[in-house]
Amino acid sequence: MRRSASTIALLLVAAVLAACAVPQDAASETTPAPAATASPTPTPTPTLSLAPGQPAGSDPDDPSTWLLTNDAVGPYQLGMPFADSLAVASGFEDACGYAYFREFDPAIWQGEVWIAERDDKLFVVMTGDPDGPRTVEGIRVGSTTADVIAAYPDAVVVYRNLPYLRSGNLFFGFRSDVMYPTDPSPYQDGGVPEEIVTVGATTWDQVLWEFCG
Repeated sequence: MRRSASTIALLLVAAVLAACAVPQDAASETTPAPAATASPTPTPTPTLSLAPGQPAGSDPDDPSTWLLTNDAVGPYQLGMPFADSLAVASGFEDACGYAYFREFDPAIWQGEVWIAERDDKLFVVMTGDPDGPRTVEGIRVGSTTADVIAAYPDAVVVYRNLPYLRSGNLFFGFRSDVMYPTDPSPYQDGGVPEEIVTVGATTWDQVLWEFCG
């Protein structure tokens, strides 16, 4: 039986469409890409930083490793936020609302480090620790007024309950029975060099002795 040309053409179109069709089941089996998951960000471990210019290997908890400079004492940078200064090293206690002290040896006063704030900024660090900080010239508690004058020829005596030799922001306290209202010489007391009993740095125009007085 002879088929018409139009019938044959329709059969060819149907065959092509059937060959190109995608089965419904095959389309539904496509596996979706897994959703991306964010990795948790690790919390950084806080590190204690030393003030600029401190020696390599300095320890914020060990004053014997601290360098006393015109701008800093160990980890304590003058002018830093006071809250940050309290977080630098351990063991500080509130003394009177604006000054904090840290005892190293409760039996002697020389075992303490004092820090204080003004306008929420650290403005003074002082210690009488004989094993505490030193200047680059080696001046520390136990040095003498002669040592200070040799290292800092511009040092002058200022008085605040005790006499201090001061050069820039650095100060060095010593004991003496002689009053020093104006005379810059540390040798009024018989010309004998005095032992340095406190060292520190301050941005204030006076040297504090009684932090809470």
